[in-house]
Amino acid sequence: INAEYMGQHEERIAVGPQVTTDAIVHALTSPYPKTRYFVAGANNVPAWVLVKLAWLLPDRLYDKMVALPSS
Repeated sequence: INAEYMGQHEERIAVGPQVTTDAIVHALTSPYPKTRYFVAGANNVPAWVLVKLAWLLPDRLYDKMVALPSS
């Protein structure tokens, strides 16, 4: 896998910086912060869905699903 492909792939799955900032602010200011914050996603699928699927699906199938091009 070359660097150009990785750069394109990262742009496709990246979320805006505000999502990460909101999670950090919540973790620092909440009296009861979550133990984990899922802020990334892939192919317009929210991170929490990907986490559930990663637990449910075999690794190879999950990897193929996440690597599918977004529409």
